[in-house]
Amino acid sequence: MNLSKTDKAVAVLSLLFFIGLVVFGRLYHPIHLEITSEFDRYLERADSLLQGELEMEGFHPLFYSILGAVVGVLVGDTYLGSQLVSEMASVALVVGTYVLGRLVFTPKIGFLAFLSMILNFVLIKKSVQVDADVTFSAFILWGLILAVQLQAKSSYKMVSLLALIASLAYFVRYQGNPLFIASLLSIAILYQHSWQQKLRYGLLFLGLAILFSIPNFLIVNHIFGDPFFNPNWTNLVYKLYAQRDYSKIEAVIEGLRFDGSLSVVMYSPPHMVHLGMRELMAFLQTGLASMIALSILQPIFAGSFIMGVFRNLFQLNRAKLILLFFFLVYSVMVSFTFYPVDRVMLPVFALCFLFIWEFLLKSVLNFSVPWKHYRITGLAVFLIIMGPLQVEALYVALNGYIRLQPLAELEAVRQLETEHGDGITVVGTARYLDRHVSHTYIIRRIDQQEGQSLEAYYQHLNEDLKEVQADFLVVGRATMRMAPRNLLEGSNTPPFLSLVRNSADVAVYRVIHE
Repeated sequence: MNLSKTDKAVAVLSLLFFIGLVVFGRLYHPIHLEITSEFDRYLERADSLLQGELEMEGFHPLFYSILGAVVGVLVGDTYLGSQLVSEMASVALVVGTYVLGRLVFTPKIGFLAFLSMILNFVLIKKSVQVDADVTFSAFILWGLILAVQLQAKSSYKMVSLLALIASLAYFVRYQGNPLFIASLLSIAILYQHSWQQKLRYGLLFLGLAILFSIPNFLIVNHIFGDPFFNPNWTNLVYKLYAQRDYSKIEAVIEGLRFDGSLSVVMYSPPHMVHLGMRELMAFLQTGLASMIALSILQPIFAGSFIMGVFRNLFQLNRAKLILLFFFLVYSVMVSFTFYPVDRVMLPVFALCFLFIWEFLLKSVLNFSVPWKHYRITGLAVFLIIMGPLQVEALYVALNGYIRLQPLAELEAVRQLETEHGDGITVVGTARYLDRHVSHTYIIRRIDQQEGQSLEAYYQHLNEDLKEVQADFLVVGRATMRMAPRNLLEGSNTPPFLSLVRNSADVAVYRVIHE
């Protein structure tokens, strides 16, 4: 197999990208971040699978957790294993971007989209997190690659592989349905195939997709007693009628007597359509901007994507039709039934970059004579000027992400164990630290209620600490939420707390029991 210089550059940069993710993840994301989708219990499911159990609460498809459990066995820790799955999936995603660009556009366009994905802040932060978003996106993109390749080289083997990839994507996230639809479109528009052959391909695809999905249906049936149970309809309740307040969902469901997606939709179809269209427009107006960290380029890239799509509508080939069809179906589905937030829209970011760079190279920089001879120079100047600015913006964004991590809390509880052994009990404000220490670590929300006096707050805190016989209290800047700031500063503290040490990021107290 002969590799071009561009192919070799992609291979080298992909390896460096993977190494960079591994280093970044180990240094700056060694534990869960509570405010992210990591809180959807993917890690707990991986742990329960290794114990021969199935996690019951808050069901999500299990394939990502299965992968995390398998790799976790190999590396000795399910968190590290799950993180490695995300990092490897990220490499598959960026490589897939280049492959798709080379197939549908040109190697140059694919390479520029590949670079854009590598520098995408959303992808980088999701690549080191223990959740299913990047893994799902990688399956989607390689499914689209197979759907496109089917146009040039159709076979029963290719259709079977496409059915497997589509089923696995669905087994990672339920938002994988549009890949099934795009795959059927690819089969329906096969060139120079009789309708009988297309029908055979279509039936094979559907039959195998159902067959490959049976493990997921069996698991869901085992846990919930219904193979088609899907709790995602509660997102509609949250979005449409609960004022985006999770605490109100159960009351709304009971009050309006909802029992599934259909009942929610039929309660007020105009309301759902209105809200869905509003969120779809919001994504097209502002969501596309999250693809690039440098704010000055965001409107340029968003506008370039829209113009690139418009340009292609007049010269659409079958491959581009598949990509745009998936983009439309996926974006509408997510906007109407969920939220087009950046992590959920990762599957279409690669498609956006491909159309953006095609527009920039073929329309903006493809000047008429004599300027057309200098379009490569113009592109080089654009990248040389904007490249460092984008890297700087990415650096600022990553620093902000690092600031959210409870790294100081983790170091503090580890230091306490080193100093006092594993017989101590520590109460802290950060979740998941118990996975990284041998002593008893207890998470306690120590928020101060609105209107509550400081004295009443400290009395309640003292009772909590006595109840668990805590030896130390660790309060972190990144996780203290609404706790009094003086606890972090070490000033005006109650007599049952003795400050051991503190910094701008963490305070450690010895608890004094009377």
